[in-house]
Amino acid sequence: MTVILLELHGEKNTKVCSNYFLAAQFLMRTGRYQESLETMDKAFELLHILKDEFKDDVHVVSAKFNVSKSNTHFILGNWKESQAAAQAGLDSMDSIMSSDPAIIQAMKNTGRDLHNNKVRCISKLTGKPAS
Repeated sequence: MTVILLELHGEKNTKVCSNYFLAAQFLMRTGRYQESLETMDKAFELLHILKDEFKDDVHVVSAKFNVSKSNTHFILGNWKESQAAAQAGLDSMDSIMSSDPAIIQAMKNTGRDLHNNKVRCISKLTGKPAS
């Protein structure tokens, strides 16, 4: 699908960026973690390039992408990288300005996931129980 979208729209398209994210999710769920991270990096590169096209949603998308990146690094035991991705996601959430109840609820859930990942990583890095 990503190849087809690339041919139809070129690489600088929000649909292609979103498809990289979906591909990274698929790769993670099939145990291909390193490939997932490489694909996620492509999604982040495009997200940065296309931030004006994503408009106000860029921070929502970034937060969601960072949950996946943090989860994948956590699975691989890359605690520092997982913590950094969780923090980047939390930082991007500070810029979300939405009155849409569905987005507010989704971002509460995303924030919870990011915070939990960060706490778990700190626990792994310090050897202290998560609290």
